[in-house]
Amino acid sequence: MKITKLHLILLIVALGGFFAWKEYARGVEIARQREELERARREEKSREEIEARKRELEAENLAKKATLSREAIAVAGEILKIARRENLDAAKGRATLRAAKKTLAEGDPHKAWELARQSIKELKETAFGDKIYAVKSGDNLWDIARMRRHFSDGRKWPYIYLANKSKIKNPRVIYPRQRLVVPVSNWEQHIEAAKKIR
Repeated sequence: MKITKLHLILLIVALGGFFAWKEYARGVEIARQREELERARREEKSREEIEARKRELEAENLAKKATLSREAIAVAGEILKIARRENLDAAKGRATLRAAKKTLAEGDPHKAWELARQSIKELKETAFGDKIYAVKSGDNLWDIARMRRHFSDGRKWPYIYLANKSKIKNPRVIYPRQRLVVPVSNWEQHIEAAKKIR
């Protein structure tokens, strides 16, 4: 077979087409690699932005929790002042409040918040629970019950007597500096017991 110019031209065209296709395929591969690299960069940047936003939100949350903790501690402090003014035994709530303040100072607002809430609960139970009254010279159960801060009614002296039965042997005899519980809670129980005495 004789190789003619036509054969050479066809061979050159075929080789040119092959090399052009190879170059095109290489270009497509490079473009795909660039696109993947760009996508990876975008994802990395997006991931960094997400992490940065996450850190910002955590910092904001921590600041809000610290503010809430300080406010709860302040509320507990006010309730403690009321309890002191009313001469109530608030040792448990005061200890929890101290722990909340210490925890907040150490930089743990979440635990401080929980402790402050617990302190408020304990102090409320104290403030709205039974009261402690220190007997003064000349006091009797009738006069204590008649006091405005207690019952404003002397006939309710049996409630005080029943709440302090272990301390008071004779309801007509109480001693100065004796600390008596003046009940505020469990009225039904005290009323039923008082009816039995009368």
